[in-house]
Amino acid sequence: VSRGMSGGHTLFPPTEDRSNESKSRLLEQITAALGGQAAEDLIFKDISTGAASDIDVATNIARAMVTQYGMSSLGPISLSPRSMFGAWRGMDEGSEISQKLADAIDTEIRKIIDNAYKNAQLLLKKHKTKLDAVAKSLLEKETLESDEFEAIVGNKKS
Repeated sequence: VSRGMSGGHTLFPPTEDRSNESKSRLLEQITAALGGQAAEDLIFKDISTGAASDIDVATNIARAMVTQYGMSSLGPISLSPRSMFGAWRGMDEGSEISQKLADAIDTEIRKIIDNAYKNAQLLLKKHKTKLDAVAKSLLEKETLESDEFEAIVGNKKS
């Protein structure tokens, strides 16, 4: 049920304090973030603006994977702007990368997002019965706690 500016909300609490994320976990987070729009497309054959925040989250994770973490075919290189110090603290020096490299970064981000979206679509199709059961339960209760959700879809241990 919509609340304020949010069309809905899914919270993914960490299972433990995490200061270090694996590539596979980041890809799972992107896939999960894109799941709402993929579900709209699957069920309604249309999409809404409700996934805007999720798309922003997914894109930011993908961008960090490419520009900060070396988790793309561009390899282990930091491609994000450097922060300035001194009187200009908090500002970025700006980009010192070529247009060709900027295009390559955009291409890598696009690949990550596209693959995660396709994966979300496949997972939703494969588990459509569970998707329908979750939707039915949300229409009845509005909110599901993790144990209620897991009772419907099963429990995945990370």
